[in-house]
Amino acid sequence: MAKFSKDLTHAIGAAADRASADKAEFISLEYLLWALIQEPEVKDALRKEGLRERRLEAGLDRFLRDQTGFNRLGEKTDPRPTIGVERVINRAADTLVKSNSLRPLNCLDVLVAIEEDEDSDAAFFLKQFGIRPSELTQTDDREISQEQPEDEGGAVYARCDIWAANDAFDPLVGRQEEIDRLILAFSRKIKSSALIVGERGVGKTTLAQGIARLIAQDLMPDRLKGMKFCALNFSALKSGCLFYGDLTKRFRDFIDSVTRDSSAIVFLDDMHKILNGSSADEFADLLAMMLAHPKIHVLGASTHRGLRTAEKNISSLISYFQKIDLRELSAEDSLKILSQKRKYFESFHHVKYSDEILSKIVKLSEYVSNGKLPDKAVDIMDEAGAIHYLSKSADPLVTTDEVERVIAKLARIPEQKVSESGGEPLRNLSDNLKKVIFGQDHAIDAVVNAIKLSKSGLADKEKLIGSFLLAGPTGVGKTELAKQVAKQMGMEFIRFDMSEYSEEYSVSKLLGSAPGYVGYQEGGRLTEAVSRTPHAVLLLDEIEKAHPAIYNVLLQVMDYGMLTDSSGKTVDFRNILLLMTTNAGAADYEKRTIGFDSTQGAVNGARGISAAFAPEFRNRLDEVLHFNRLGREQVALVADKLLKELSRQLAEKNISMTYTEALKAHLIAHGFDPLLGARPMISYIQRSIKRELANEMLFGRLQKKNSVTIDADEKDQIRFVYEHE
Repeated sequence: MAKFSKDLTHAIGAAADRASADKAEFISLEYLLWALIQEPEVKDALRKEGLRERRLEAGLDRFLRDQTGFNRLGEKTDPRPTIGVERVINRAADTLVKSNSLRPLNCLDVLVAIEEDEDSDAAFFLKQFGIRPSELTQTDDREISQEQPEDEGGAVYARCDIWAANDAFDPLVGRQEEIDRLILAFSRKIKSSALIVGERGVGKTTLAQGIARLIAQDLMPDRLKGMKFCALNFSALKSGCLFYGDLTKRFRDFIDSVTRDSSAIVFLDDMHKILNGSSADEFADLLAMMLAHPKIHVLGASTHRGLRTAEKNISSLISYFQKIDLRELSAEDSLKILSQKRKYFESFHHVKYSDEILSKIVKLSEYVSNGKLPDKAVDIMDEAGAIHYLSKSADPLVTTDEVERVIAKLARIPEQKVSESGGEPLRNLSDNLKKVIFGQDHAIDAVVNAIKLSKSGLADKEKLIGSFLLAGPTGVGKTELAKQVAKQMGMEFIRFDMSEYSEEYSVSKLLGSAPGYVGYQEGGRLTEAVSRTPHAVLLLDEIEKAHPAIYNVLLQVMDYGMLTDSSGKTVDFRNILLLMTTNAGAADYEKRTIGFDSTQGAVNGARGISAAFAPEFRNRLDEVLHFNRLGREQVALVADKLLKELSRQLAEKNISMTYTEALKAHLIAHGFDPLLGARPMISYIQRSIKRELANEMLFGRLQKKNSVTIDADEKDQIRFVYEHE
């Protein structure tokens, strides 16, 4: 429902008062009509048409006294509006809303609705006195439009000159080449329009503001001096256009208004959004009109992807633009921009930024992969200031911890990854992993060294943290190594079982379906998972079972640290540790050559790897890590680890567990298989120990007692002793 004007609100109240004074039960249309003609805007409209409101008012008084059909009550009432009154007001409001007008509903609108209610006495009364409210409103609209100053025709559709106010914008940094290119484009006789193309956050709008600043300071070349700079608001231009030709007429008025005194630069921010919208065809025609105008230079701004999708609508016009490719600013120039904005943010947040903090913001902003300098650095600066302000600290200086917290949140990575003091977990990572992964020290050292290189900044910044193929027989700790690295480093763990991707079409599951197929625009499983958690350990389990087409996808990931899905979205893999497990050549690990030690198994396994994976795939790996078979010594450590894990689980249930060396010897004897690794041990503990404890916890002695000792007796049987501590 539209808002009511003050006059209309007053008229409705006056109608209610008159009906109450007349002791009427209802507020009829006749009462509303009587009140409406008392209002100044209606009286003025009637006088302009040569009608005298006093004669009409007297006639209505007579009508209400003598001809009203409502029963009078014996005392003053609180009358209710009739259905006719509600219908008329609703009709007037609907008409106003459909016209896309932003003004409130007024008395003349309701008068027109009464006139259209032909069966009512009020409409008959208007007709009898020769009153045509529809003509009154037309006259009123004409006069309102005539009262508008002519030179404001385009002002409501564009921000003109406000953009060019002195000192409205900071001086441009590091964009002199692009400014010179724009000035050169505007100085041409033909094709004197320009299009700024760049990714989000590189400063396309800021570059346009730089041109506005040069105009304001009268620093443009003689040929371009005195021109206007206008940012077109296409939404305002289109709003309220109901009929064919309305938009074109408004646009011509806009062009006439901005070019009346001088030439003009018309800025179209995010031009691709208009060209891809519902009015794309109309805007293409209007754009052609601007490009053909001798006094208008069009300055557009768009992203590369947006321009590609919009180009089909303006393919014939794109050659009229001089394309300016805007690249990301350097770290040095970004630091200068932060220094410019320091006073603004310090004043707003009531904080202080040191030079060291600004340098750290620029340096650590490289972790934020979904943005560009200088925009992402400015965002970090702003949010760090807000955090410090909300902390109500007595010291106004923004701290390193606050900056690291912001970057960790924006990049969705652990704070210890960003923090300079975050090397402590890494210092002991190798030792901690060797406490839970046994007999694979060489593999652990290789993975840890890759993480250290990445943390130190010596690794290739365009590649992953590391990409390793973990090869070896089953049950030796390949998958467990990936899990433990993620756990120790506080990283997310993403696992894909590659046996699910053995068919050629399954590539679309990872990258997303092609256009026209089911699931298009839903994203792929791999790209979506990495996009949500860009700092993670990515495990591709049993990679040899995947379709060979998937290997080709991984080549791009290992080479450039990027992957583009089916919808054109590029996902950053540079903070991913890629681990792939394989059993390829597992049978060769068991082959022994007479006179050679166990290292011959790894040599034989390498032959199996070479047969299973193409040279270009193996060549892009950081290393192929061959896992050793587990001996009895390693299996004893595995047994001890599994028993400690079981003890921890029971402790969470307030049950203490102890075990003996005899039990460990029993588990090694019955749960060790040199061909199957540690998995038989896990299964044996499940069958022989956990099942017994589960029954006792649910139905037996561990419901009353809270201690158990597990041993193996002389008959090689597992024995449980339950006690109450």
